[in-house]
Amino acid sequence: MEEEFSEVIDSSDGMFFVLFYKTDGFENFEGLCASLDAFSKIDVKKVIVNCAILPNICKQEAIIRLPSLQSYNNKKVYKEYKGQFTGSSIHDWIKTLQKPIITKLTEDAVPYYRNGNVPGNDNNHLKFSCVEIMSN
Repeated sequence: MEEEFSEVIDSSDGMFFVLFYKTDGFENFEGLCASLDAFSKIDVKKVIVNCAILPNICKQEAIIRLPSLQSYNNKKVYKEYKGQFTGSSIHDWIKTLQKPIITKLTEDAVPYYRNGNVPGNDNNHLKFSCVEIMSN
């Protein structure tokens, strides 16, 4: 199983999410249910790891507290979820990571927005990310 987990990470391009939990205690069960609820409403790559059955994976990934929800991007841990384990909170966090809010807009990028070329819009002919906008 550890090898399968490593293969998933190594073969995944882009972002995916991993929920680490144990089958004991209400807090873990609540985290599992909330995550499953959020996952069911979003088209997202996901992996669920039961640390009671697969403790080596949790140790390998340095999981300290359970439940723990982490996003991975380009084969590396990107962010850990720090909020309450409710379906709507997790859903909002995932959506924010998938299409981040722009916090800085440079003068060079303004014409693209005026023309309706918004990053993340599927109808965009000019593809660029928020990171590229901020680095200009």
